[in-house]
Amino acid sequence: MVLTLHSKRRTLMFRPCFLRLLRPLLPDMTWEMADRSSVYLTFDDGPTPGITEWILKTLAGYGVRATFFCLGKNVEQHPDLYRAIADAGHKVGNHSYSHIKGWGMATGQYVADVDLANQLVESDIFRPPYGRIRRRQLLPLCQSKVLMMVLLMQQLHLFLSG
Repeated sequence: MVLTLHSKRRTLMFRPCFLRLLRPLLPDMTWEMADRSSVYLTFDDGPTPGITEWILKTLAGYGVRATFFCLGKNVEQHPDLYRAIADAGHKVGNHSYSHIKGWGMATGQYVADVDLANQLVESDIFRPPYGRIRRRQLLPLCQSKVLMMVLLMQQLHLFLSG
């Protein structure tokens, strides 16, 4: 189970065990979901030939919408698949240009990769690849993007140290 937290500029997704730790660190977040009956289906790393078409066909068969977090380089290579996602009524999100890991990468380099994808992926939401992003990388992105992420146990200490 993952909980999504919303603020005016960002959305964060966390496992419930982290909530007691994170509430004091993120006081501007909304910590309660208004609609607890919704399920949010997401796909990362596309569009990918062969896979994206199958997913779109399967979702259409069930009348279900999803969010596709796309890589800029894949959108560049497969613009027809990217358009097919949006044309089918699905939401798209930025997943960086080249699927970089935030840990160990300079903030400027990380933000530049995300900004490069912004030129190709028309979206106001971002999900960091691998869920790996440092706090200092998060702050510039939250100025213009809604951020969706899942923090795993081993990632929490690096995020907080950040």
